[in-house]
Amino acid sequence: MGVNITLTDTEIPVTSSFIKFIYSTIKGEPYYTANWFRQEDESLAYDESTVKDLNAKAHAIASDPSGSQYLLRAYRIFRELLLGKTHLLGEVSKFRFFFVIGFPRTGGTYLTKQLFVARGVDYEGVQNALAHDGFPHLSYSTFTQKGNAYTNGLMQLAEYFTMVEVFFGKRIGRGILRQTHRPIEPGLDDRAQEVYQGGL
Repeated sequence: MGVNITLTDTEIPVTSSFIKFIYSTIKGEPYYTANWFRQEDESLAYDESTVKDLNAKAHAIASDPSGSQYLLRAYRIFRELLLGKTHLLGEVSKFRFFFVIGFPRTGGTYLTKQLFVARGVDYEGVQNALAHDGFPHLSYSTFTQKGNAYTNGLMQLAEYFTMVEVFFGKRIGRGILRQTHRPIEPGLDDRAQEVYQGGL
């Protein structure tokens, strides 16, 4: 029919977490890891001081060859999520995702940290958006001043997949990710031991 629909990064912008992650990646700087979450409301930790120069970081990313490719990658994955395509998502499937589910204050953060340790990754160097369940913030269709929460959630999911590829992809290439066998923690009942051992 010849109908073209154009969406811009002004209408669907990337998040500050993604900008900070990509900026640190292209500059070779440590990732923002001050806190993974805010204990009061279980949301992703937020530090006002880290977003003061966000526009400058965004421009630096866009003008950097690698940075612009990461941005484009995130938007291409977003398009696939939006349209139900699976080509790029198939490439992400080479990674294994572990979901740590539980009530607050029941040890989920500890288990998440130990999963990183089990794979040979120093969790103290993992950006909070990549480690904590506050990101991506997925939701059903809810219309707010910031747009549709569902669409924003898909964009965050696309960013998350891109961060996974960047963060873990280079570690696979350097052989940092490794299979380890950790001893069963004492005090766990038989079923918990089975699950614990099977997950690692």
